[in-house]
Amino acid sequence: MASNRFLAVAAGVGFVFGCSGWIVAWKNGNERDALARDQGVESQTRKTKSGNRRDSRAERPSTLISDAKSLQLHKAIQEMKEGEVSGEPNKKLLKAMDNLMLDANFERRQRDFGLLLDQMRPEDAQAVHDTFVKLERSGRPFGEEYAAFAVRWGQVDGAGAMAFWAAREPFDMKAHDFNNVIRGWCLTAPEKALEWIDQHDSLVGQWNPRCAVTKGWFQKDPVEATAWLQRQDLPERQLGECITGAMIDRLYAGGPEHAAEWLASLQDQGTLAAAALQGWNDSQYRLANLSLEDAASIWEKVGGQPWMGMEQFDRFCASVTRANGGDREGVLEAISNRWPAAQVSSQFEQWAARDPARVGNWILNSNESSMRDAAITGMMRSLQQNEPEAADRWLQKFGK
Repeated sequence: MASNRFLAVAAGVGFVFGCSGWIVAWKNGNERDALARDQGVESQTRKTKSGNRRDSRAERPSTLISDAKSLQLHKAIQEMKEGEVSGEPNKKLLKAMDNLMLDANFERRQRDFGLLLDQMRPEDAQAVHDTFVKLERSGRPFGEEYAAFAVRWGQVDGAGAMAFWAAREPFDMKAHDFNNVIRGWCLTAPEKALEWIDQHDSLVGQWNPRCAVTKGWFQKDPVEATAWLQRQDLPERQLGECITGAMIDRLYAGGPEHAAEWLASLQDQGTLAAAALQGWNDSQYRLANLSLEDAASIWEKVGGQPWMGMEQFDRFCASVTRANGGDREGVLEAISNRWPAAQVSSQFEQWAARDPARVGNWILNSNESSMRDAAITGMMRSLQQNEPEAADRWLQKFGK
């Protein structure tokens, strides 16, 4: 019996200790799990906060600027609104411009000055102008920056800008400053700019003010600007300058084919046709390095225009040939693939009526091709109407 009681007591003690160990283990396990959960939440919180910080930094443009001076300026711009007082120049803006002009790094100054100009209001403009005057008198003119400022002045307060200049005695505004202010004004209110020009013709009549209107208006609304341009009753040279400006704008806005298509869309009679030819001639230096594909696509648009001449064709082909390794026949082949034979014959017929010797020599100096055959057809039609006896002589020279 004693032995049995001993075994029972021992078993009870063992059970108690076993339960205690299990309880301790269970408690420790729960504590570890809780600790792990807490650490996980904390870790996730850190990640979320870190992610938020990264997202926040990504949303701040200043973190994208690596240049220390530009970063400092950007931070100043963010605070600049606090210095604005309605009707008064923003002193913080003027101070920032003064500091910026001390930067001898041209590229950085140009970039950062554009950021400051975006903050300029009408009431700031004259004070900014005075800053440029002061700098110029100190031997530091800033032509590029002033040009950008003049455009911006016209954009935010064209009427105020021109009132400032018109009130000066004598009226000493430079032509390029006038063009820039009017161009900026036409980015927002071209009709107002035109009204001012009409009312002050005695001041600006020595220039071509509508050319400046064209350059600004085309950036705002090219469709309306084109319609307005075609209604202008201007001297041929002035209208040609307007079309040249618009042609360059279309070239940069959409590429060479887009510009040529726009030029071909203009009325092809009278003064406007002569002005279109001037616009084409004045734009040629920009088209001196065209690929064969671009050259062909451009000529497809303008080659059949009544105002296009043999001289323009020769010059265009010569520049494209130089840009493409001197392969004249390759240039002519590329153009003929896009320029319909009927148009080729029609144009060479017109050109031969004006200068048969020039057209004939072009044919003689060209290899056999579909374009050459179409050119001969056109020349023969012209000669048979105007110089029938010369037609057979040229045919013999052509080997026909």
